[in-house]
Amino acid sequence: MNEDELIRDVAEGARDVVGASLEHWFKCCPRFIDFVHFNRNKIRKKLRDAKTDPQVCDVLAELDVACLLLSDCRVEVEYEKFGSQSSPDLSATFNFNQIYEINFEVTRIGDEDLPETRFVKWKNEAVDQVRTVPSHLGFWFEFVICADASLVAKLESQKENIILFCTKTIQEADAALPMDLDCKYPVPGFEGELSLGLVKFSGNTRADQTAHFGDVEPTFYTGREAFKFRDKILEKVKKLRPRMINVLVIITESIPHESSDLIEAIGDLRAHLAAQDAEAYFKKGGFEGGRAEFLLKADNLSAILFRSPGSGEGQERNFLWPHRQAKLPIPDPVMGCLKSMDRPLNRASMGV
Repeated sequence: MNEDELIRDVAEGARDVVGASLEHWFKCCPRFIDFVHFNRNKIRKKLRDAKTDPQVCDVLAELDVACLLLSDCRVEVEYEKFGSQSSPDLSATFNFNQIYEINFEVTRIGDEDLPETRFVKWKNEAVDQVRTVPSHLGFWFEFVICADASLVAKLESQKENIILFCTKTIQEADAALPMDLDCKYPVPGFEGELSLGLVKFSGNTRADQTAHFGDVEPTFYTGREAFKFRDKILEKVKKLRPRMINVLVIITESIPHESSDLIEAIGDLRAHLAAQDAEAYFKKGGFEGGRAEFLLKADNLSAILFRSPGSGEGQERNFLWPHRQAKLPIPDPVMGCLKSMDRPLNRASMGV
């Protein structure tokens, strides 16, 4: 079975993004081809059981981590070693001077409800409409650099008014704007948040539509990034296997989620452990035994690996937080290996 046949076999009936992601990973890591071939029945079943786009993305996140691990020839990976209904997702053997058996529980902070997703939808629809205005101009949207989710709600509610303003401004500027001079027009009601940029450039000979240039887009900070990390830790720590080295892998393609948010989430959990309402808090989080049960489960957590887009200045792609108080702390050679593993994520794998 060649690579194309293997992709068709595994991705049969699945969304197009599955085949594209597998093809990308095959090129990144030839060892991943053997991994997929050996586990093709498990992978195919898991993809077929994934009924929604977020569920497909969850499966692809697991495969992305497997490919990441296999990029080091000293690492061997097993998929769902303990069965499809059991954790962990991946079990890896690190063949260094000493052999280490490590479990990896993979989770994803999805972007389905993030403001960025809604913003991209709004912007694409707005651009498509504004482009239909006949003119000799080019346009772009220029947004405030840092924003919160309230801006998206405001854009969505005022979309028609924004389009009308852009249409009228383009029609007026087409006759009045000097050649090769750009000008910005604040959108009413969005002063300091959104401007329409226009330029009449000499190279544009078409007048049947307005050309679109690259936009200046905002980065959204909800103020709740740390809470999402905290919730993932509370959810996944229950599934970790005792008497084994366990690494929780958290993947996101959302720029606002940073390693500092993970550290804040860990600090928040520690604060709740010391608070008077600790019993009620952890019982509400799904630990029937309250604080004591959480501590017992958390002892099995050896480390958290946060895999991010890494687009921020100086931001690591792989940020690793070692839990030094774990029953089995992560070995230093494995920690160094995980922090240094890097390759471009296939963005298609994080969004369908």
